[in-house]
Amino acid sequence: MSSPPRGCPPTPARTICSPASAGRRPPDDRARPPARGRARRRADPVAVAGRAARHDHRDTRYRRVHRDLPAGARRHRAVPAHGAIAAPHEPQRAGAGHGRRRVGPWRPHHTIARAGTRADRPRGARRRIAGREPRDGRPRRRGRRGRAASVTVRLTLGQIEASADHAANRAAVTDVVREAAREGSDLVVLPEYASGYDPRAVGPAHAEPLDGPFVTLLRELAREHGLSVVAGTTLPGAAPARAVNAVVVAADDGEIAGVYRKVHLYDAFGVRESDTLEPGPADAAPVTFRVGDLTFGLLTCYDLRFPESARRAADAGAEALLVPAAWASGPLKADHWRTLLRARAIENTSAVVGVGLAGRGVTGRSLVATADGTVTLELDATPATATTTLDPAAITATRRTNPALANRRYTTTPR
Repeated sequence: MSSPPRGCPPTPARTICSPASAGRRPPDDRARPPARGRARRRADPVAVAGRAARHDHRDTRYRRVHRDLPAGARRHRAVPAHGAIAAPHEPQRAGAGHGRRRVGPWRPHHTIARAGTRADRPRGARRRIAGREPRDGRPRRRGRRGRAASVTVRLTLGQIEASADHAANRAAVTDVVREAAREGSDLVVLPEYASGYDPRAVGPAHAEPLDGPFVTLLRELAREHGLSVVAGTTLPGAAPARAVNAVVVAADDGEIAGVYRKVHLYDAFGVRESDTLEPGPADAAPVTFRVGDLTFGLLTCYDLRFPESARRAADAGAEALLVPAAWASGPLKADHWRTLLRARAIENTSAVVGVGLAGRGVTGRSLVATADGTVTLELDATPATATTTLDPAAITATRRTNPALANRRYTTTPR
């Protein structure tokens, strides 16, 4: 071996002490190029300190939430090694799972869901809230912060054509109620004089008692289909020469929930209803009844022209007004009907449902208006059936925005 030239440092000899040292470059004093990218961040002492601080913060947070776990541990669903299934609630062995080391009890994936959640219910079932059972077999909607919201009321309007043939009228009523049941309705509203009608005059010849065939049919249909039925009929009066124009409410259990006797008789536009009918008592308490989360009040036909009738029903707690009618046809009559229905809705911040009789001499044109007067359903003059929904929450919201009933300064009293 030749010696290095004079003045040059000797070259260190390469030694092979073990296979691991083979091929390694000897250390030298030459400066390495500065680290770049991720390597530079890993080497930066400030970044290292920041990562350590964040790690400590996560440790503190997890220890605060899961006090039974050691520092740095995270709660996971562990996967058993080689397909083995550990017993529920048995602590998982460190290193038994694939991938990251996981600490905590292991449960099979199909039992992870909490009791009462969708995994524990049959397909199509809905969860019931404790203390808030469904009403009438329908689940309640969930409101804000988990509170039970109001249940909407499904309503069917039966705009039928009635005649002096009472048997045919009962058949028409039966068809409407059965259709409403197929639609899942809670309430059916039929027009004034649904039991029998004569365009010339309605009187004692059309009267039936409350235990007569028409009201008995209403009760049977209501009980059979589990819904409420409202219909106009004619009852015998106190005097043989007169009858009573009435609206009967048959509840879903088949019982009579109310009977409203028309107060304002139609002595206008060339007609004198008082010749064959007697009025109901003006000082009688308003008739109201409840379906779902809504309270309904009753008016009949000509009562619509007197705002006090609707206001008394609203004062009695009505949130929706039902107006069965045989609204006479004539110049501007259809326009009056529509305008008055909307006016009663707006001034009482109540939903209004007007159901008109179809046929000769009457207007038809049944209509539903919301508590702010918006028309959501309107029929023409021909016989028809329609179903809609009333939302108690919408009525409450309208009354909160427009508290007209609370701001008024006058009351209504009968004379």
